[in-house]
Amino acid sequence: MSYTILCHYDEIALKGKNKGMFERALMNMIGIQAKKHAVSNTIETIKKGQGRILIELKDYTPEMEDSWKEAMQCVFGLAYIGIARVITADIEETKKVAVDILKDKTFKSFRVMVKRSDKTFPINSPEVGKIIGSAIYKHHPKKVDLKKAEMTVWIELTGGQAYMYTNKIQCQGGLPVGTQGRVIILMSGGIDSPVSAYYAQKRGLTPIFLHFHSYPYTTDASIEKVKTLTKLAGKYAQHTPLYLAPLADAQKKIMLGSPERYRIILYRRLMMRVANTLARNIKAKAIITGEALGQVASQTLENMTTIEESSFLPILRPLIGFDKKEIIDKAKEIGTFETSILPHDDCCSLFNPKRPELRATVEEVKKIEQELPIDEMMKDILDRTEKWN
Repeated sequence: MSYTILCHYDEIALKGKNKGMFERALMNMIGIQAKKHAVSNTIETIKKGQGRILIELKDYTPEMEDSWKEAMQCVFGLAYIGIARVITADIEETKKVAVDILKDKTFKSFRVMVKRSDKTFPINSPEVGKIIGSAIYKHHPKKVDLKKAEMTVWIELTGGQAYMYTNKIQCQGGLPVGTQGRVIILMSGGIDSPVSAYYAQKRGLTPIFLHFHSYPYTTDASIEKVKTLTKLAGKYAQHTPLYLAPLADAQKKIMLGSPERYRIILYRRLMMRVANTLARNIKAKAIITGEALGQVASQTLENMTTIEESSFLPILRPLIGFDKKEIIDKAKEIGTFETSILPHDDCCSLFNPKRPELRATVEEVKKIEQELPIDEMMKDILDRTEKWN
C-alpha cells in the first residue's frame, strides 16, 4: 500500500498564466518545510497533479501524521491536505480499501465524498459515493449523514488512481513565501509585530527582520527575546535574517535637541530612514510594521502620516484595522504570544515623553529636524548595525 499527500490550493488556481510559477514556489516551500520538520527523507517525489500538488511518499506510518501536519501548516498557499492511501482506480479494490480504512476507527455516523477529476473513470462521483457507502455500511452499519457525519471518507479519482483518506487537514491558505518580493519587517519584541510578520508572509512576502534596540542603556534581554520571536514569526520562510540596529545614542541627541512631546515621532522617522537605507542595500521593496490605527500615540492617523513622509518606500501595515483582542488571539494561535509578553525594555520607551504629541504635522517635525544631525545619526546607526542568523 503506497501513500501520497494530496496538497490542495485555492487562490493559486486563479493565477492564470502565472499559475505554474506559483505551483513551483509552493513545491519549493513544501520541500523546505519537510526538511525543517525532519520528514524530507520520507519523500519519493513532489510533483504537480491536476489542480493539486502530490507528495509521493516512499515511507509512511500513522505516527508521522503530526509531523507532516505541522510541516504543512507552515506552507502558505495550501488550503488543505489529505494523507491518502493510493490504489488503482478500480471500484472493487476501492470498496475493499474503504472498508479496511475504517476498521480501527470509532464513529457513529459517516459519509463518502468523491471528487472525480479523471473523467475517463466510467462511474460518476455520486454513483461512486453510493457504491462505496453501501460497502462500508455492510461492514460498519452506522448512520449515514451527508451533512454532519463524524467520519468522512474522502476519495479523489485522478490519473488512473484512487486516493483515499479520512482526515482533511486545513492549512493556512494565502500565497507561497517568496512570490511577492522581499520586505523589511520592523520587529519590536511586543505582541503586534510577529502577527504582522505572519500576515506579510501569508501574502507571499519574504521577511527580513529589523530590530532597533537601546543596549547598553537597556539590558540585552530584549535582544534575545527578539531573536526568539524572529524564529517563531519567520518559521514560514526558508531563512530568518535579523538586523540589530543601535538607537540609544541617537535617542539621546533627539532628547537633548527637540521638544519632549515630539520624541516618539522623531525616533520613528529616524527608524524609517534607517530601514529604507537598509532596504535599498538588500533590495527589499517595502517596510512592514505592526501598527494598528489609534492603538498608541504614534499610531494616530496624523502621526502615521507624518512618520510615513520620511520613507521613500511604501509602509505596509497588515494590522491597521485590528483591535488588540484580535491581535492577541492571532498571536496565541501562531505561538508567539507567550514570548511576546515576557518583560523587556522597548527602545521607544527610553526617554519616553510624558505627554506625546498626538497630531504632529510634517511641517512641524521637519522644522525640528533641521536642528538635529539626522544624516550623522543615520550613518552611525547603519555602521553599527549587526546581522544575526
